[in-house]
Amino acid sequence: MLEQTLRALTAPGISGISPRHVHFFRLQAVLNHIHAHVAEELPTPALARIADVSLAHFKRIFEDAMGMPPHRYIMHIRLELARRLLTVSSMPLARIAQECGFSSQSHLTASFRAAHAVTPARYRVALAAAGSAPIVGAGAGEPFRDFERPRGVSQSEVANP
Repeated sequence: MLEQTLRALTAPGISGISPRHVHFFRLQAVLNHIHAHVAEELPTPALARIADVSLAHFKRIFEDAMGMPPHRYIMHIRLELARRLLTVSSMPLARIAQECGFSSQSHLTASFRAAHAVTPARYRVALAAAGSAPIVGAGAGEPFRDFERPRGVSQSEVANP
């Protein structure tokens, strides 16, 4: 528990880019691409091409703006999506791993454990034990409240995996 608290206190926050940042528009295009294609491979050189800058310069401006390197930001986004899917759906872990861009369920499990000090399966069990059963419908036909349903996942699959 102490280790988890330390991680939470020392982890950099993800607050977005200041509109006054010199490279705001370049980086906003990259962030939009990351969020739109989170389940796909996102190599840093391809992101640098989207920003239309050299790889070295891209790494510098990204870390300056976001407070972490691109690969770490992408991992953060993928883990957050996985955490939300574990919370709001009963999809199998392998499917969640695929939807979040992890190469396998074991990659998701290892990354999730490193970030949250618990495996995805135990996280889901703990949610159920605490009375936070998966939310499969948020009204008005929308299964998710604060993020879009992953590409290729129908509402019926979320409600009945």
